[in-house]
Amino acid sequence: MKKRMLQDVMGPSNLPPLSKGAEVLEFQIEQTAYFLDKMRAHESQFQQCFARDDRKGANKQRKRYVFNFAAFLSASRVFVYMLRGMVEGSSDGEAFVEKLTRTRPFRAFMVMRDANTHRVPLHYSLTYKVRAGLDVPLQGVMPARIEVNMLPFLEVTEPPGISLDLNRVKAAKSAHLIELASFIVDDERRNSLTYLCSEFLDEMRAGAVRAQAFFGSGTTPTGESEI
Repeated sequence: MKKRMLQDVMGPSNLPPLSKGAEVLEFQIEQTAYFLDKMRAHESQFQQCFARDDRKGANKQRKRYVFNFAAFLSASRVFVYMLRGMVEGSSDGEAFVEKLTRTRPFRAFMVMRDANTHRVPLHYSLTYKVRAGLDVPLQGVMPARIEVNMLPFLEVTEPPGISLDLNRVKAAKSAHLIELASFIVDDERRNSLTYLCSEFLDEMRAGAVRAQAFFGSGTTPTGESEI
Protein backbone atom coordinates (compact mmCIF):
# COMPACT_ATOMS: atom_id res chain seq x y z
CA MET A 1 0.00 0.00 0.00
CA LYS A 2 1.37 3.39 -1.03
CA LYS A 3 2.17 5.71 1.86
CA ARG A 4 0.44 9.06 1.99
CA MET A 5 2.93 11.77 2.76
CA LEU A 6 1.92 15.03 4.41
CA GLN A 7 3.34 17.12 1.57
CA ASP A 8 1.06 15.28 -0.88
CA VAL A 9 -2.20 15.83 0.98
CA MET A 10 -1.72 19.22 2.60
CA GLY A 11 -3.21 21.97 0.44
CA PRO A 12 -1.76 25.45 0.06
CA SER A 13 -2.37 28.00 2.79
CA ASN A 14 -5.54 30.03 2.31
CA LEU A 15 -4.05 33.01 4.10
CA PRO A 16 -3.01 35.87 1.82
CA PRO A 17 0.65 36.85 1.88
CA LEU A 18 1.34 40.07 3.74
CA SER A 19 3.09 41.47 0.69
CA LYS A 20 -0.21 41.92 -1.15
CA GLY A 21 -1.80 45.00 0.41
CA ALA A 22 -5.27 44.89 -1.14
CA GLU A 23 -5.75 41.18 -0.41
CA VAL A 24 -4.63 41.32 3.19
CA LEU A 25 -6.85 44.32 3.92
CA GLU A 26 -9.82 42.54 2.37
CA PHE A 27 -9.03 39.44 4.42
CA GLN A 28 -9.03 41.52 7.61
CA ILE A 29 -12.31 43.19 6.67
CA GLU A 30 -13.89 39.77 6.09
CA GLN A 31 -12.66 38.65 9.51
CA THR A 32 -14.15 41.75 11.16
CA ALA A 33 -17.44 41.24 9.29
CA TYR A 34 -17.52 37.62 10.53
CA PHE A 35 -17.52 38.75 14.15
CA LEU A 36 -20.21 41.34 13.40
CA ASP A 37 -22.41 38.61 11.91
CA LYS A 38 -21.90 36.60 15.10
CA MET A 39 -22.89 39.65 17.16
CA ARG A 40 -26.10 40.04 15.16
CA ALA A 41 -26.97 36.37 15.62
CA HIS A 42 -26.38 36.41 19.39
CA GLU A 43 -28.27 39.69 19.83
CA SER A 44 -31.24 38.19 17.98
CA GLN A 45 -31.12 35.08 20.19
CA PHE A 46 -30.75 37.31 23.26
CA GLN A 47 -33.90 39.19 22.26
CA GLN A 48 -35.82 35.96 21.73
CA CYS A 49 -34.79 34.72 25.19
CA PHE A 50 -35.65 38.11 26.69
CA ALA A 51 -39.14 38.01 25.12
CA ARG A 52 -39.71 34.55 26.65
CA ASP A 53 -38.42 35.80 30.03
CA ASP A 54 -35.65 33.20 29.77
CA ARG A 55 -33.10 35.01 31.91
CA LYS A 56 -30.50 32.25 31.84
CA GLY A 57 -30.64 32.01 28.06
CA ALA A 58 -30.61 35.80 27.67
CA ASN A 59 -27.54 36.15 29.88
CA LYS A 60 -25.75 33.39 27.95
CA GLN A 61 -26.43 35.05 24.59
CA ARG A 62 -25.46 38.49 25.87
CA LYS A 63 -22.10 37.12 27.04
CA ARG A 64 -21.49 35.53 23.64
CA TYR A 65 -22.38 38.84 22.02
CA VAL A 66 -19.77 40.61 24.16
CA PHE A 67 -17.15 37.93 23.37
CA ASN A 68 -17.61 38.56 19.65
CA PHE A 69 -17.60 42.33 20.15
CA ALA A 70 -14.18 42.03 21.80
CA ALA A 71 -13.01 39.99 18.80
CA PHE A 72 -14.46 42.64 16.47
CA LEU A 73 -12.44 45.33 18.27
CA SER A 74 -9.22 43.32 17.98
CA ALA A 75 -9.77 42.53 14.29
CA SER A 76 -10.45 46.18 13.48
CA ARG A 77 -7.29 47.19 15.34
CA VAL A 78 -5.23 44.73 13.28
CA PHE A 79 -6.62 46.41 10.14
CA VAL A 80 -5.04 49.68 11.30
CA TYR A 81 -1.75 47.95 12.16
CA MET A 82 -1.64 46.44 8.68
CA LEU A 83 -2.22 49.81 7.05
CA ARG A 84 0.60 51.35 9.05
CA GLY A 85 2.92 48.44 8.32
CA MET A 86 2.37 48.82 4.58
CA VAL A 87 3.51 52.44 4.55
CA GLU A 88 6.31 52.20 7.09
CA GLY A 89 9.27 54.27 5.98
CA SER A 90 7.23 56.35 3.55
CA SER A 91 6.47 59.83 4.85
CA ASP A 92 3.67 60.32 2.30
CA GLY A 93 2.18 56.93 3.15
CA GLU A 94 2.37 57.49 6.90
CA ALA A 95 0.70 60.90 6.52
CA PHE A 96 -2.06 59.31 4.41
CA VAL A 97 -2.78 56.56 6.96
CA GLU A 98 -2.70 59.06 9.82
CA LYS A 99 -5.31 61.18 8.07
CA LEU A 100 -7.38 58.13 7.17
CA THR A 101 -7.54 56.94 10.79
CA ARG A 102 -8.29 60.34 12.32
CA THR A 103 -11.96 60.35 11.34
CA ARG A 104 -14.38 60.21 14.26
CA PRO A 105 -15.46 56.58 13.62
CA PHE A 106 -11.84 55.37 13.57
CA ARG A 107 -10.96 57.36 16.69
CA ALA A 108 -14.05 56.06 18.50
CA PHE A 109 -13.15 52.43 17.85
CA MET A 110 -9.51 52.84 18.71
CA VAL A 111 -10.60 54.39 22.04
CA MET A 112 -12.96 51.48 22.74
CA ARG A 113 -10.33 48.90 21.88
CA ASP A 114 -7.59 50.58 23.93
CA ALA A 115 -9.90 51.11 26.92
CA ASN A 116 -11.17 47.54 26.82
CA THR A 117 -7.65 46.10 26.53
CA HIS A 118 -5.41 48.38 28.57
CA ARG A 119 -7.61 50.17 31.09
CA VAL A 120 -10.92 48.83 32.35
CA PRO A 121 -13.41 46.54 30.58
CA LEU A 122 -16.24 48.33 28.82
CA HIS A 123 -19.65 48.04 30.46
CA TYR A 124 -22.85 47.28 28.61
CA SER A 125 -26.46 48.27 28.93
CA LEU A 126 -29.79 47.74 27.16
CA THR A 127 -31.62 50.20 24.95
CA TYR A 128 -35.41 50.00 24.79
CA LYS A 129 -37.68 51.32 22.09
CA VAL A 130 -40.76 52.72 23.79
CA ARG A 131 -44.00 54.52 23.00
CA ALA A 132 -45.42 57.06 25.42
CA GLY A 133 -48.89 56.33 26.76
CA LEU A 134 -49.64 59.99 27.49
CA ASP A 135 -51.74 62.43 25.49
CA VAL A 136 -50.88 65.51 27.59
CA PRO A 137 -47.30 66.82 27.76
CA LEU A 138 -45.93 67.21 31.25
CA GLN A 139 -43.86 70.28 30.42
CA GLY A 140 -45.53 73.33 31.91
CA VAL A 141 -48.00 71.25 33.93
CA MET A 142 -45.66 70.55 36.86
CA PRO A 143 -42.88 72.65 38.40
CA ALA A 144 -39.44 71.79 37.02
CA ARG A 145 -38.09 70.87 40.46
CA ILE A 146 -40.51 67.95 40.78
CA GLU A 147 -39.19 64.72 39.31
CA VAL A 148 -41.71 62.52 37.53
CA ASN A 149 -41.25 58.78 37.09
CA MET A 150 -42.17 58.18 33.45
CA LEU A 151 -41.61 54.42 33.48
CA PRO A 152 -45.29 53.52 34.14
CA PHE A 153 -46.31 55.52 31.04
CA LEU A 154 -43.81 54.12 28.55
CA GLU A 155 -44.81 51.06 26.55
CA VAL A 156 -41.98 48.80 25.35
CA THR A 157 -42.50 48.18 21.64
CA GLU A 158 -39.81 45.52 21.02
CA PRO A 159 -37.08 43.59 22.87
CA PRO A 160 -34.08 45.71 23.90
CA GLY A 161 -30.86 46.05 21.97
CA ILE A 162 -27.38 45.81 23.50
CA SER A 163 -25.52 49.08 23.92
CA LEU A 164 -22.57 50.61 25.74
CA ASP A 165 -23.28 51.97 29.21
CA LEU A 166 -22.66 55.66 28.49
CA ASN A 167 -22.99 56.61 32.15
CA ARG A 168 -19.96 54.42 32.93
CA VAL A 169 -18.11 55.80 29.89
CA LYS A 170 -18.66 59.39 31.00
CA ALA A 171 -17.80 58.59 34.62
CA ALA A 172 -14.33 57.44 33.57
CA LYS A 173 -13.36 61.13 33.24
CA SER A 174 -11.10 60.40 30.29
CA ALA A 175 -10.99 62.94 27.48
CA HIS A 176 -10.91 60.13 24.91
CA LEU A 177 -13.89 58.32 26.46
CA ILE A 178 -15.85 61.57 26.70
CA GLU A 179 -15.17 62.07 22.99
CA LEU A 180 -16.47 58.53 22.41
CA ALA A 181 -19.67 59.30 24.34
CA SER A 182 -20.14 62.49 22.32
CA PHE A 183 -19.75 60.55 19.08
CA ILE A 184 -22.42 58.05 20.14
CA VAL A 185 -25.02 60.59 21.29
CA ASP A 186 -24.65 62.54 18.04
CA ASP A 187 -26.73 59.82 16.33
CA GLU A 188 -29.35 57.90 18.31
CA ARG A 189 -28.85 54.86 16.07
CA ARG A 190 -25.42 54.46 17.68
CA ASN A 191 -27.17 53.52 20.91
CA SER A 192 -27.21 50.11 19.25
CA LEU A 193 -23.74 48.64 19.57
CA THR A 194 -24.46 46.49 16.53
CA TYR A 195 -25.25 49.57 14.45
CA LEU A 196 -22.12 51.28 15.75
CA CYS A 197 -19.98 48.33 14.62
CA SER A 198 -21.76 48.15 11.26
CA GLU A 199 -21.08 51.84 10.68
CA PHE A 200 -17.40 51.34 11.47
CA LEU A 201 -17.14 48.31 9.18
CA ASP A 202 -18.41 50.53 6.35
CA GLU A 203 -15.69 53.03 7.30
CA MET A 204 -13.08 50.27 7.10
CA ARG A 205 -14.29 49.25 3.64
CA ALA A 206 -14.17 52.85 2.42
CA GLY A 207 -10.70 53.22 3.93
CA ALA A 208 -9.49 50.10 2.12
CA VAL A 209 -10.72 51.50 -1.20
CA ARG A 210 -8.90 54.78 -0.61
CA ALA A 211 -5.78 52.90 0.50
CA GLN A 212 -5.84 50.78 -2.65
CA ALA A 213 -6.08 53.96 -4.73
CA PHE A 214 -3.15 55.41 -2.80
CA PHE A 215 -0.97 52.33 -3.20
CA GLY A 216 -1.85 52.15 -6.88
CA SER A 217 -1.18 55.77 -7.74
CA GLY A 218 1.51 56.65 -5.23
CA THR A 219 -0.38 59.79 -4.26
CA THR A 220 -3.04 60.46 -1.66
CA PRO A 221 -6.52 60.28 -3.24
CA THR A 222 -8.68 63.34 -2.87
CA GLY A 223 -12.23 63.54 -1.68
CA GLU A 224 -11.90 61.69 1.59
CA SER A 225 -13.88 63.30 4.40
CA GLU A 226 -12.28 64.23 7.69
CA ILE A 227 -14.21 65.26 10.77
